[in-house]
Amino acid sequence: GAGGFLSSTGYGVTAQSYDITVGAGGIGSLTADTVKGDTGGNSIFATITSSGGGGGGDNGQTGGAGGSGGGGSQSVGTGGTGIGGQGYNGGTGLNSGGGCYVGGGGGGAGGLGANALNCSAGNGGVGKANTITGSTSGELSGGIYYLGGGAGAGSYNGIAVGSGGLGGGADANTSGASKAASGTANTGGGGAGGSNNGGAGAGGDGGSGIVIIKFV
Repeated sequence: GAGGFLSSTGYGVTAQSYDITVGAGGIGSLTADTVKGDTGGNSIFATITSSGGGGGGDNGQTGGAGGSGGGGSQSVGTGGTGIGGQGYNGGTGLNSGGGCYVGGGGGGAGGLGANALNCSAGNGGVGKANTITGSTSGELSGGIYYLGGGAGAGSYNGIAVGSGGLGGGADANTSGASKAASGTANTGGGGAGGSNNGGAGAGGDGGSGIVIIKFV
């Protein structure tokens, strides 16, 4: 799951030092180790704390809770819970028979992670835009997107894997020959689910967070 999103305007500051923490992305789960992916680290400025994203479920598990919830794994693992005002829940995984073991997408700061459906893994939830640093051409209007959820994956090549949510969420791949893709650094985007097709099936890591301050 992506990290949580918080913003504030008109925040009063004085001439002093402030501690700032940029949260590290959580480490993705390993193959069938029955341990969820790690929760990401919190990003902190003064009294404002955005929570790290929830880890994805592994081997039949539910997704972890976090700023945005992690995606559930196959065998109907439900998605993790996001924190209200920061992010959304992850999607539910599915075992629809015939080898179609598919994961749900991780939640994003702007939308739910998609549930797995039939033999298709869920997409990551969309992130949230902010104009504090301007806008980027090619993205949707309304600023630059952060905190997109990571994509769900499946167990073999015939499965449609998910796409990461806009805002740094990673796309899944069809093979477990290598570790799944990680979320984009300094976006808080979620890592992709790992496929167990022909390899290790390790989940991707979350992208590190970001703290942006604009003095006007």
